[in-house]
Amino acid sequence: MKGVRLLERLTNLYKRICAKKVEDANSFIALSELYTDSLELTNHINIKIGETLVRVLKDIIPDIEYQQGDIDSDWTVIYLRSETYEKRLSEDTDEYSEPLDLIISTIFPQLQHYICSYIWLTQEEAICTRARLIQWKEGRKC
Repeated sequence: MKGVRLLERLTNLYKRICAKKVEDANSFIALSELYTDSLELTNHINIKIGETLVRVLKDIIPDIEYQQGDIDSDWTVIYLRSETYEKRLSEDTDEYSEPLDLIISTIFPQLQHYICSYIWLTQEEAICTRARLIQWKEGRKC
């Protein structure tokens, strides 16, 4: 509910600010508030997206977790982690050919560049992951 109220407030602020030039301190303060409130809303949305992806993929990748920000601390990125699956990167094999972030952004293209992971999957795991995400996207029970 907090996110809905925040979105309404941001929309109203945006409409007021766009109606005029930012020439005075009050307009600048309103613009600054819009900026910080937008960041807060983005933070809430990032958390929901991360929590949701973890819930949907947990039975395929049991130790999956998320954090905001990747290794470069870019807070706009949702970073998916798995200690078990990330260890695969150090193995010298072609068995793990499918990166999780690519699978997710293929099914949800609006998340391309905003999902990052070093979780690599086998072809079989990737097929299962794709099927799960497509099933969930289409509203079928997982």
